[in-house]
Amino acid sequence: MGAGNIGLSIAQGIVRSGACDAHQIHLTRRKVERLDPEKEQGYQTGSDNIYTRCSYSMFKLLMINVPKISARDVKNKHS
Repeated sequence: MGAGNIGLSIAQGIVRSGACDAHQIHLTRRKVERLDPEKEQGYQTGSDNIYTRCSYSMFKLLMINVPKISARDVKNKHS
């Protein structure tokens, strides 16, 4: 998944929701060193967008099985 502001927020929300663990998400960014904090949290990181495009169809399949949650649900879970 592209790890700009939106992509990173989505990835963090997926992990916070409990839908999957950080090590199951591959984050990409041109300047991969900017992902060092996420790498320390267990995310897979890299700069290979070809891998990301190939993985996207698998991500869509995962999202079908993720329960719909609201920001309130996430806030209550982590308060």
